[in-house]
Amino acid sequence: MEDNKINLNDLILDLKIISKIKPNNKLIIENNKIYIDDSYYFTSILRYFNNQNRNSSIEYIEKLNENLEIEINDIIINKKNENNILKDNPSNILVNLSHDLTQAVNGLKNLILTYSNDNFLISKIEMINYNFELKIRKISEILKVN
Repeated sequence: MEDNKINLNDLILDLKIISKIKPNNKLIIENNKIYIDDSYYFTSILRYFNNQNRNSSIEYIEKLNENLEIEINDIIINKKNENNILKDNPSNILVNLSHDLTQAVNGLKNLILTYSNDNFLISKIEMINYNFELKIRKISEILKVN
């Protein structure tokens, strides 16, 4: 992901893709987009030549997590400025985002199964899961208050 402001739709798309990870699926990053790499015969050779590895995939998801934090805070701050009827209501956006985060947590759990022999990577994925769950709780609390 780039350092410039990321579009909310791109963040949601990434969450939706992550939610579709099944056990033994791996991720690849190509042109600053995340894709699921279904296992097939020459996959490891192609991943090697394309310089795709598990660390770059996890770094991408960690950056996604950071960008989500920024976006959620922006939505919460701008929640008070709900006067544009053409935009989606911030509460609706937060509800949908919470749902997408919940689904992504399930995908990350499957990614843990893929890398069951790499304790360091599993720990990194568990931290991302934890941060996603914190965001879900934060959204839930914000929606209860309003």
